[in-house]
Amino acid sequence: YLVAGLLPVLKSEMSLSYEQGGRLVSAFVFGYFLFSPIFGVLGDRYNRPKLMALGVGLWSLATIATGLSWSFLSFLVIRVFVGI
Repeated sequence: YLVAGLLPVLKSEMSLSYEQGGRLVSAFVFGYFLFSPIFGVLGDRYNRPKLMALGVGLWSLATIATGLSWSFLSFLVIRVFVGI
């Protein structure tokens, strides 16, 4: 929810259009939509605490990478991975 709350600031800092701002907000949900069935199947077959640790690790790296993004496209792709 942080991106949605900071969207006016992000739009001015990165010179984003309304469409790009909407895509950034939706990217998290899209990533969650993509990865949740995969992790659901893996959770039925493998050790869940290890999968949760992997998910939290990937989420943490993606969150750090969000602050280091250099363009709209990099920010968008990284936001998808935050959805893990």
